[in-house]
Amino acid sequence: VLLFLLKNINRDIFEPFVILGSEGPLAEKIRSLDIGYTIIEMPEMKRIEMNLGQYRLYNPSALLINFFHLVKVIFKLVSYFKEHRFDIIHTNNLQSKLCGSVAAKLTGNKLVWHLHNIQPPGLRRKVISFMTNIFPNKIIVVSGAVRAAYLPHVRDIKKIVIIYNGFDVSDLVD
Repeated sequence: VLLFLLKNINRDIFEPFVILGSEGPLAEKIRSLDIGYTIIEMPEMKRIEMNLGQYRLYNPSALLINFFHLVKVIFKLVSYFKEHRFDIIHTNNLQSKLCGSVAAKLTGNKLVWHLHNIQPPGLRRKVISFMTNIFPNKIIVVSGAVRAAYLPHVRDIKKIVIIYNGFDVSDLVD
């Protein structure tokens, strides 16, 4: 979805720039589109919950380690946002929502969330639901089901909009 957006964005209006958490195949594809990007290392998050039969257990040490990793990334993003003065921050995954949202708020940037899926019940969904009213100026969801999952938590329903995923069919047609 991100690559499709980058490939088809109107460059007469927008100058896209991507911040990635690591080098890899996505960076290579972004380079091939001649779009600017940088790497701000995102450490791998420790698993904070696990199911043990009918019980859900939380690992407080993993939660603390993850928190410190996220704070470190937030400070790097704040510095980067201030230096580059972006007009809009568009987050695309859970970690970017956590870090990018706080950094965008601290720097006064407009923030758009792109929600691709419904988090399963538990801590992740509770955190995302809580954050919907604090951080994003607009929330893009990819389906009615995703909208329905988060809508009860969003105070301003005009904030959430469905934009269905597009895809390039030229590779499918001879």
